[in-house]
Amino acid sequence: MNEIILQGKILNQNKSGLVSLTDIWKISGKDKNCRPSEWLRQNATQDYIGVLALKVGDTLLLSSTKGRAGKTFAHWKIALSYASYLDPLLHDDILDIYARYKANDKTLATEIYEKSAPENKKWIEQRQKGISARNNQTDALKDHGVHTCDRLYVISLPSNT
Repeated sequence: MNEIILQGKILNQNKSGLVSLTDIWKISGKDKNCRPSEWLRQNATQDYIGVLALKVGDTLLLSSTKGRAGKTFAHWKIALSYASYLDPLLHDDILDIYARYKANDKTLATEIYEKSAPENKKWIEQRQKGISARNNQTDALKDHGVHTCDRLYVISLPSNT
């Protein structure tokens, strides 16, 4: 499970991979009126959860434990929505990154790579080598008249006529 860091602090995830809204709230430093339970009661929040439920089907969206150490956990999209609600600057950062992604900003990939853990960088490098090797192989096949047709390899032979 990947760690999620918000303002230098680790956000807990439960065994289902849901993110702790309670941790987000505590890190934000907002008052009790902004607790996850208060935010979840809002009509706009309920509407969003309903839309998300239609999109993701049987995926678990929310989970909570009661008591003094109780926490509310949510699907990552709900967690991002909650973080945006708590902090308008975070909301703007999320929108900027999404806009860069949609605009095919090539520098975004570089930034992600530079911030990656060493083991992730190694995986990315291996993946890039594999892609390059595959492209070289398929280019060589094309140069020799081999192409695919619905996953079947077809060899075009020159005609003798």
